Amino acid sequence: MPYVDIALNLPIDKVFCYFIPEDGSIGQRIRKAHIKTKKKSTPPDQFQPAEPPLTGRRVEVRFAGRRLTGFITDERSAPPADLPAGTTIQRILRFVDMAPVCPPETLELARWLSWYYFCSLGQALSTMIPPGKRGTATVSRIPTRDSGANARLFPLNAGQSAAVRAISEGIRENSGRRYLLHGVTGSGKTEVYRHLARMAVEEGRQVVILVPEIALTPQTIGRFASIFPGQIAVLHSQLSPAERIGEWRRLASGEARVAIGARSAVFAPVGKDSLFIIDEEHESSYKADDCPRYHARQIAFRRTARSGCLILGSATPSLETLWHATRGEITHIPLDERISAHAEQEVIILDMRAQPQGALVAPPLIDAVKEAVSKEEQALFFLNRRGYAPYVTCDDCQTAASCPQCSISLTLHREKGILLCHHCGYQLPFSGHCPACGGNKIRTGGAGTERVAEFLGKRMGQLRLGRVDSDTIGGSKETLFNLLEDFAHKRLDALVGTQMVAKGLDFPDLTIVGILAADAELSLPDFRSFERVHTQLVQVIGRTGRAGKKGRAYIQTCLPDEDPIASIVNHDTNGFFKRELERRRECAWPPFSRLIRIVMRSTEPEVAYEAISACTEALRPTLPPEVTLLGPVSCPIEKRANWWRYHFLLKAPSINVLASILRRAGLAEGSRGKVYIEVDVDPQSML
Repeated sequence: MPYVDIALNLPIDKVFCYFIPEDGSIGQRIRKAHIKTKKKSTPPDQFQPAEPPLTGRRVEVRFAGRRLTGFITDERSAPPADLPAGTTIQRILRFVDMAPVCPPETLELARWLSWYYFCSLGQALSTMIPPGKRGTATVSRIPTRDSGANARLFPLNAGQSAAVRAISEGIRENSGRRYLLHGVTGSGKTEVYRHLARMAVEEGRQVVILVPEIALTPQTIGRFASIFPGQIAVLHSQLSPAERIGEWRRLASGEARVAIGARSAVFAPVGKDSLFIIDEEHESSYKADDCPRYHARQIAFRRTARSGCLILGSATPSLETLWHATRGEITHIPLDERISAHAEQEVIILDMRAQPQGALVAPPLIDAVKEAVSKEEQALFFLNRRGYAPYVTCDDCQTAASCPQCSISLTLHREKGILLCHHCGYQLPFSGHCPACGGNKIRTGGAGTERVAEFLGKRMGQLRLGRVDSDTIGGSKETLFNLLEDFAHKRLDALVGTQMVAKGLDFPDLTIVGILAADAELSLPDFRSFERVHTQLVQVIGRTGRAGKKGRAYIQTCLPDEDPIASIVNHDTNGFFKRELERRRECAWPPFSRLIRIVMRSTEPEVAYEAISACTEALRPTLPPEVTLLGPVSCPIEKRANWWRYHFLLKAPSINVLASILRRAGLAEGSRGKVYIEVDVDPQSML
């Protein structure tokens, strides 16, 4: 009777022993399904039943009264010696897979993921292996406007050619080389990717291309599908389970040579010698928000530690990546030359303190858009806030509409007639009356994309305007694709949108960009806020001034002298990064340290506070001199989805030092009575 260890998708850091019955209920059916039919030409003594390995297969088991799917991580001939007396070992209920879906190298990566990010092995495997059974469905790939234009590879300029030559050596070397392709916006990084991807496939390798947003996958597919017809698989969380496992199996079998997707595509089942490309590597969306809280860039580093090749591409690399490049740990390849014949975009600061009160869009920006539209050019308005207004207050009862489940205000979405919490999804119907007292003396504060679109409609009645945010897109890639197609074919004069329009879009007639509320994030209690604002500005401005037409960017702000904004006017991105590194060095923030953030949450605030206080009091006396403990304090968003939240930070030069401290203290992701503990390694957000 064979026994197996099974990892379950539970916050319990252990595996569980089950047995596979030999009474024909499962085992014999599996054997019959896999014994090959004997060929007439095969001598009887050479015939052996073909039985697939057990390790790496998914099975269904009963656990605590529930039917769960788990992964066989090991086989054993007897139950574990430390099994508590009186424990009954249960049988597996059925095999989900007829063959392993988790080869040894995947299991090895899952064990590392579990160790590094303080999650269970089952949680790690469930993140890496998509759900689904048969996997017969494949993704219907949406053609994009530039599929035809990209049916061939384009000639490269001198800088691009040098980059391709340098990285080609690393691909052929197959020793795990890492490259930072640091190209200004419009420098042609994508064409470098295309040349290198084709070269890698011709060398017999597979390629994984990561983009920071699911919405960008159709456009990316369009740029690569013509040079890899029928060889592209798509991987992201919005596919159906059948589609995900279908695409996953195409990659695992080698039928598909190129994987394109968002964060989770970093786990694509490709060979050890594969090429990984992470476009816009600075984006925080590559960091998972829930367990396991992995960063795709860190996973790619691990997967290319000994073989393969990794390219990190960005016009505004993260400070951590830049720091590693200056130290020679990553090969730095600059692309300083824009493909466009024009110089860098002109940047105009609009100090909103000097603009008419109530002007969501300043008059100079409106005039610039009118002029551009008259010349059949286009404009983009960027505001990273959806909805109509983020604040609704009542003059009758002097209260603000707030979420009862989170410690934040409700956002008015006037078109939908609701007040909505952008964190937990709580909503209230809204018809213009105060939800607290019923009064009608309502004030709205601030603006979102919906209000900006209304404002522009009133000021520029003839403007053909499209809105791109999660309210108008609704998670539909077809809706987004149609909107962008309308813009590309100039059926729209302008777009107003959130971060969906800040990355990767390339429209030749887009000559005006307006960035609204550019300073909104500068006041956030996060050491990365300056970097985020500067990066966002550079990326949005980079959408204009392409295809030989000069671009202008208008930045609306009340803080024009702050470094992240002031450095934009002088195109002093390198200077900003140097100054920001010095600010980080003074306070020993990353990249000059490593962080682990611990959040403890409970439905009872006293319980959460007492738990985190007891934890930090026990930790402090044990910490070596090089470790700093900051906190505990309440999280900036103290209450979220009815959870009261407190956190503290551990800071040290080495992640291994921090990890050993947490393990000695017995801290890991999961529930402890009434308290849930979050362990966030290398946190990207402090909220």
